[in-house]
Amino acid sequence: MKRLCIITLFFAAIGLELLAQPKQFLYIKFAPSDATIEINGVVKATQDGVYQELLTFGEYEYRLHRDGYTDVCGTITISDPNNTHIMDLKLKRPYGLLSILTQTNVTGGSVYIDDECIGELPIQKCEIASGFHRLTIEHPLYNFYNTTLNISDEENKSVAVSLIKSHVIVNLQTSEGTDIYVNDEYKGRESWSGALAIDSTYRFESHKPGHSSSEVEHKISISEHEKTITIPAPIPIYGSVNLTSTLPKARIYIDDNFVGETPIQIDKVLMGEHSIFVRYKDYKSPVQTLTLAENEEKELFFNIPHGTLAIMSNPPEAKIYLDGEMIGKSPKYIPAISLGEHIVKLEYNDDILQTQSIVVCIEDEKHTDVSLQKTCGSLSITSNPSNASVYIDSLYIGESPCQIAEIMDGEHHVKVVYANGEEQQQVVNVTHGECTKVEFKTPCGSLCISSIPANAKIFINGERSGETPKYISEMKEGDYTISIEYPDCSTETRTVTIVSNKQTEVEFIMPVAPAEENSSEQPEHENQNTIDTSQDVKEDNPATAQEEHISYLLIKEKPTFMGNNIAMFTKWVAQRLVYPKNAKLNHIQGRIILQFTIDTDGSLTDIVVLRKLDPELEAEAVRVVSMSPKWKPGYLNGHPVPVHCTFPIDFTL
Repeated sequence: MKRLCIITLFFAAIGLELLAQPKQFLYIKFAPSDATIEINGVVKATQDGVYQELLTFGEYEYRLHRDGYTDVCGTITISDPNNTHIMDLKLKRPYGLLSILTQTNVTGGSVYIDDECIGELPIQKCEIASGFHRLTIEHPLYNFYNTTLNISDEENKSVAVSLIKSHVIVNLQTSEGTDIYVNDEYKGRESWSGALAIDSTYRFESHKPGHSSSEVEHKISISEHEKTITIPAPIPIYGSVNLTSTLPKARIYIDDNFVGETPIQIDKVLMGEHSIFVRYKDYKSPVQTLTLAENEEKELFFNIPHGTLAIMSNPPEAKIYLDGEMIGKSPKYIPAISLGEHIVKLEYNDDILQTQSIVVCIEDEKHTDVSLQKTCGSLSITSNPSNASVYIDSLYIGESPCQIAEIMDGEHHVKVVYANGEEQQQVVNVTHGECTKVEFKTPCGSLCISSIPANAKIFINGERSGETPKYISEMKEGDYTISIEYPDCSTETRTVTIVSNKQTEVEFIMPVAPAEENSSEQPEHENQNTIDTSQDVKEDNPATAQEEHISYLLIKEKPTFMGNNIAMFTKWVAQRLVYPKNAKLNHIQGRIILQFTIDTDGSLTDIVVLRKLDPELEAEAVRVVSMSPKWKPGYLNGHPVPVHCTFPIDFTL
């Protein structure tokens, strides 16, 4: 019992001693928040990236750890009971970001870190483990580069390197289809670009089958930034070949290229091997190989499948046409003729002929015995106008109309020449036993001339041709000058083009000629308006002038619309016209002519329709013109006067 009391007192004393030891509060904030913190090797509990604990005085070792980051370790001393020991720790990833540039903005090449390739120049923010590394750069145009660098955790490091040039870019070019070699190494066809070492001499060659190679040497200098070299084209080496065939005019193809027809001598065929074949109509020969050495001459013969043909006639000595080509006179033996259908035509004394179709088979000897007979038709030739000179196959026959009772079958050229020298031609085909009719007509159109007012004198190409309105049913194609004259009106002239089988319409709206004493002042001719000239201007009596309607062109101070002339009014009307629905559906279009007065107060009065077209179109024209804002009136001797205008409105779909 006594021993138990002693032990109890001992531990009580130790507890009092512990309670009596001084302590300090430790507060550590760290990132990332899911890291693990150890104090003296013991993992401590944390919350949201914070560790806090009351510790007795003394030294403590701490370690902040998280996978993928570099540990933070250290020693802290707890010795201040009155203040909290606060620490802020942050783990860093065990690598930095490395960027590598060159002072001259070089691109390409290979960049190595510790013998591992990380890409080509330029390098932008590449992750590199923290610590010391060996940096090497290999570039075909620059000397080898080597250095050592140190990168810290999460450091954003940029390195600028200076590379020393060791190569030059060389551009090689030569002729089409030619291979390029550099120092016996194939580089490409027709063109090549690449880097070649400085202070070295290179041999550039061009090679092409059937040609002698060409070459050029060049030493690359450091002073050359970029070099372009043209290699001479290889020199062709030729042989020759003489080509014949059983049937003439067989089409020859060498290396799939058409070169001519048999028989033919080709003097320049490139040395070497070539494929060769012939075509004759639907026949194609087997492909052969043609091999030529330098200056070698060869002969090739193509046996095309064929038959034979013997042609006789009664009477003999008839001209023979085979497939349209004259080949001699009967009797005739043709030892080789292509297979298939042929047309044989025989002609005797220019007016007796016979046509026959034959079919030739392989190795077939065909005999054709023809009894000749007349094969004629007739021709009937007319013209408008008549009495034209008639020529058949360039031979003068007579004047139209004419009849040729007998004329050879087949195609003939017929020409007529009119009294004025104009010519017309046709190609006609005469059929045996039939009459072929040939008609010639001068291309004509029609012309309709009208005017407002009517009964104006008409002049066509300077010659008087009646009065308006006038319809001319037949006029030759071409350009004509039409002039119209009317008392007290200026002469109007236009050029029109007559087209065959079409009607041309010409309408004149006559302007009033200005008074003689005002001839020095030209009136404003507006193509949108015409002028009434039924009254003369009485300038000496303003009162009388105000009572009468003065013509638009006869007044010096003309009315103006919105500060402009009547052309502005034409534009204003056009912007407000609405095409009536029924007129549009029925495709009604044309010109309506209105007449109105610009009164002394500028308003439009006395609006009437001079030329009618369609009730809906007329109503629309009157509606829009009636909406006109006031004009500035015309003035005569300082006084406003009513001015009379004729105004056309075109409705066009």
